[in-house]
Amino acid sequence: MNFLGATFGSSSTGPGPAASSWSLAERAKFPSGKPTAARIAEYFEPAVRGGKKLNMMEGNWCAAGACFAAMKVVGSEDLEKAGLPHAYRVSGKELEEDAIKHGAWLPVADVLKGARPNVGDLAIYNRGDPQDWTRHVGRVIEVNANSYKSIDGNGVGAAWWVADRLWTAENLRGFVRYPASLGSISAGMGIVAGMLMIAAGAAFVWGVTRVKPGLLRANPLGRGCLGRGCSLSPELVEKYVGLARAQRGAPERAMNDVQRAMGGGVLSFVVEHVGDLTHRMSERLDYGSAGYEYVRDKVEKTLRSLDSKYGFEREHAEQLASNARHYKIEPFEYKRRVDVALKRYAEAHAKLRVYNPAQWTARQVAVKLGTQEFKKARDALRGLKHQLDKGEESWWAYATAPPDPEVLKLGNAYLPWE
Repeated sequence: MNFLGATFGSSSTGPGPAASSWSLAERAKFPSGKPTAARIAEYFEPAVRGGKKLNMMEGNWCAAGACFAAMKVVGSEDLEKAGLPHAYRVSGKELEEDAIKHGAWLPVADVLKGARPNVGDLAIYNRGDPQDWTRHVGRVIEVNANSYKSIDGNGVGAAWWVADRLWTAENLRGFVRYPASLGSISAGMGIVAGMLMIAAGAAFVWGVTRVKPGLLRANPLGRGCLGRGCSLSPELVEKYVGLARAQRGAPERAMNDVQRAMGGGVLSFVVEHVGDLTHRMSERLDYGSAGYEYVRDKVEKTLRSLDSKYGFEREHAEQLASNARHYKIEPFEYKRRVDVALKRYAEAHAKLRVYNPAQWTARQVAVKLGTQEFKKARDALRGLKHQLDKGEESWWAYATAPPDPEVLKLGNAYLPWE
């Protein structure tokens, strides 16, 4: 079976296995595997129907999550143009229809006769009445004789979920087959050369470029490295990516608690994006990225909010009073709950182990926001913006600077109540 000049078949490398690996890593970022509402909105944002963006922000996100993983792998929102057998969809029914159109559909009838999908292929299930439009979508991560495992978005608890299923599962409709290799794409689709992706410790090549000897190497995280990411020592990468993982623990939970206590408003927006800075600047170092675009976006929009002409502190105080009235809670008690949540937010971020001035400054923004020292939070954000304004290469050098003895000596951030 051929699609766009690429063969379907067994392969441990390629866009399918890469998307499976990415999905498992995404699941590990969130408590119980459940993404935040803001992250789910990111899954939906690129989705199209009839050639136009849908502008969805929420809903059942199994298909959108699968497409987001594919987008992360191929580096483009236009998944069909990139060489995959489906567009960026929010519907399992549309994914199935796309696969049929491209000759990439493996129906359950063939599965029952012994045909098998490969790791990374999409599994499509009925959700309710088989004649209805509703579907569920998962991505295969393991193939066994009588069963398979998949990583499903919007699974149990509306979370990323690893499921074990039999080939004879009653609601199984079939699989969307992914190309085993995208090394040769038909001229009708054009050739995108030089996009290198790393998955599960192995590399596949997108387009016609081949990997130069010595470009790839293993690191302690079980992946390869790419470009300037290979200039960093594995030990440094392990420490800095460890910071990114740690931020997804207690600090992320504390941010959710602040948002629940506040019930909406300018504070809820700022705590989320400020709290994410240490994660974004550290999570992809082995791929040669210090999150320049993400960090710049978050720094600029939170600074705009904190520097609002109306006054951030004034607007926050008014929203506290308004939310207290709405929820019928005494204003003093409502503010006390938010203050307690902010204190825990500051404490969680203060305990993150940072290594260089960039990480220390990013942590300081969150800590000072939690202690409600808003001027100091603004000053720290301006310090980051000053570095970002120098450009991506300068930011890379700043964010990946080796551990600084003075920063290490400081340890946990200072909290005024300690």
